[in-house]
Amino acid sequence: MTFRGLELEEKRKLTIAPSIAYGDRAVGGVIPANSTLVFETELVAIKGVTPGQ
Repeated sequence: MTFRGLELEEKRKLTIAPSIAYGDRAVGGVIPANSTLVFETELVAIKGVTPGQ
């Protein structure tokens, strides 16, 4: 899982296997044990960088 190479305003989907997420532990009654986590991310800003730079 990485953001290396992600450009400003680019979107990336991260899929995280249970073995590197929470494993066999449930979290807060919201995330069941052995869940695959999926995050949709977007790099919206980098301090000191403007789009097209």
